This record gives sequence, structure tokens and C-alpha cells, in this order.
Amino acid sequence: MPISWSAAERKGPERLPTHIVVLPMEQGPERLSPSPDSGARVLMFSTRNLNHHVSCCHRYEFEDVIAATDRVDILAPNRPAKRSEGRIARYTRRVLRQDEPMIDGEIHLAQEYELFVAMCRRPRDLRYVQLVNGWREKCRLSVCLFDEVWPDEIARSSPSDLEVLRQFDCVFLNVEDGVEPLGQFTERQPQFMPYGVDAVSFCPYPDRPSRSIDVLSMGRRPEGIHRALLARARREGDFYVYDTVSNFSVIDSGEHRSLIANMIKRSRYFITYPGRFDHGVPRFLLGTRYFEGAAGGAILLGMGPANTPYEKYFDWPEAVFPTPLDGSQIAGLIADLDREPARLERLRRNGIVNSLLRHDWVYRWRRMVEAVRLPVSPGTIEREERLKALADLVGRESVE
Repeated sequence: MPISWSAAERKGPERLPTHIVVLPMEQGPERLSPSPDSGARVLMFSTRNLNHHVSCCHRYEFEDVIAATDRVDILAPNRPAKRSEGRIARYTRRVLRQDEPMIDGEIHLAQEYELFVAMCRRPRDLRYVQLVNGWREKCRLSVCLFDEVWPDEIARSSPSDLEVLRQFDCVFLNVEDGVEPLGQFTERQPQFMPYGVDAVSFCPYPDRPSRSIDVLSMGRRPEGIHRALLARARREGDFYVYDTVSNFSVIDSGEHRSLIANMIKRSRYFITYPGRFDHGVPRFLLGTRYFEGAAGGAILLGMGPANTPYEKYFDWPEAVFPTPLDGSQIAGLIADLDREPARLERLRRNGIVNSLLRHDWVYRWRRMVEAVRLPVSPGTIEREERLKALADLVGRESVE
């Protein structure tokens, strides 16, 4: 049966559905509690109101997918209003690194949950988790997910922060090299889990917008590659899109992710290098750029991480076209690939289909739920079926 995709169906999960409880700053301490009749089985702690840095946006996207596919209350406290203190006091706090967590009121849970999920960027975020009164007693099971946590960051972290991990039933992290050093602070061995992507939002089908951006580069980049692409843009008239700012905060994480998805869907080539490629470390991070670029159907140029996760999760032919950091070959590589449009279309579809069937955030959520032996939600199954139908659509268009 032919599949028809409405405008609403083509969009990713609605951000913050009505069953999510977000705690805005306007609410007083007495209201910092989910409603006792919310019907949610999952309580998810989020730093979305505490940290607006661009590096956190993919994690908030993951939270939105979870919330759209399961019965979830999101606990997202705010920081308190800024205190007025003198210059000497501010200087003293900075020197002594007095960064104790502060939120706008106390948090008390008004109901019981099947699962507590702590979504954290780094071990220091666990200080905020400890401000949730009674989460261990009110939640039958618990899972913690760390974003980009490296071994050296674990070594620098406060032992009192890391000891909190012993209270969790399962701990996941996105950096494979962090599994072993983090294991000494957990009851069970932590598990590596790769990043993912909202594959529905990033998928260019069925609309297939024109790829009007020749090359897209986001975030940290090799300087040689960047200079070579600038020179090619001046010489060939390419539309080369790249960042002119770094280390910044976003106004709205959902809008930022939507912008990225729309740019990648309109890009012919996408620059991808591993996390910490410029730090001289022996192994690299399989970062978010690989998942985003493949899901959007861009041709990935750069370098694949020299590690097993990359070989496992990006195992289709020519997932990434390698090119030296100095930029000496990238102009020629693009020129050669441009001569084979049929090949490029086939590679784009491979990346899109693999993303839809393997790398959507919902598959990561299923793994977390199954790790603590909870039933998979109907919404999870429905989204997986939707992803399969969209992958079938991409495959059918390839033979028409």
C-alpha cells in the first residue's frame, strides 16, 4: 500500500508534549513537583533549563524523542535569580571554584515512577540530581546517561560526585574509553552507547529539498581543510557554509536542531572529523556529526574514528570519504565525486536508510529500557514502525 506522509508526520516529535512537566522559573518552590496524576511511568531529569550551551542540544533532542514515545515527566529546574553580591565576593567564589548547584526552589516528588532517568553532560551534573528529594525511594529503577565524558575528565571529577553513580541500576556513556575508568564508581559495569539522531526530522524524504549548499562544516574543523574549502569557494563559486563563532549558547535548543537538520538536508557535502581529532589522543570519539550527516543524506568527507564503534555502526560502503587534514586533496576529491551523480545518490540513500533503521534516538531509548527489563512502550514500537515505513519509501524511490 502506498504511504502518504502529511506535513505533520514528516516532522520529528513535538517538543515538550503536554504530558511533560517542565518547571519554569516563574513557579515557586511549592510547585516544583510533577502532578500526582500525570500518568507517567518515567521521570527524567534534564539540564535543559540549566545549560543552554550548543553542545547540549543533541541531548535535549534525545529527551524530546523519549518524551514523544513514552509516558514521561521531565524535571527541568531553573537556576535561581542572580544574587547581588560584591566584587570581592564574586572574585572569591571564582577563585575557590565554589560552583555548588543552585536551583529555584526545592524538588519533591508527588508520585511514584517505574524509572528515573538522569541525563547528564558530565559528573558535576550529578550534584543537581542529588537535589531531587526522594528519587531513589520514589522510583523503582534508575538509569544515568553521560554525554561526552573522557577518562581525563573522570580523573579530575570529585569522588563525591561519582559515588552517586552507585545508586543507579545502569549507567550509559557515549565515550567508549570512559567505560573502564567510570566502572570503579558503579555497582555494575557501565555500558557504551553511541550517539543517535532524530532520523525523522533529519530525513530529506519525501520532500527532497534542493541541495543548494555545496559544503557544510560545523564546529571544530581542521584549519587546512577550511582554508582549502575557502579557496575552492572563491575559485569555483561554491556556497561553503561554516561557523564563524565558537563555544556559544543557543536561544532555543529545538530550533537550533531544526536549523541544523534543514541545512544538512540541503547540503551536498558535510565535513566530519572525530571528537578530539586535534588533541593527539590515540582513539577518537564517534561524535554526533557522523549521525547527523548520514541521516540528512549528505556525503561525508573527512575521517572516520580509528575505533571499533565506528566500524560497527558505520559499516556500509563509503560511509565517509577520507581526506588529509592539511586540505591538500579535498578540492580534487569533490571534483571527482561530482562526476558521478548516480553514485552519490546511491550513497546518500545508504546513509539515510541506515540512519532510519539503526541510528534514530528511539533505538537508544529501547536499549536503556530493556537494560532495566521494563516493557517497551507502545509509542516506541509505533515510532520504529514509522521509521521502517520511511526507510521503505526511500528504498522504493531509488528503483522508480
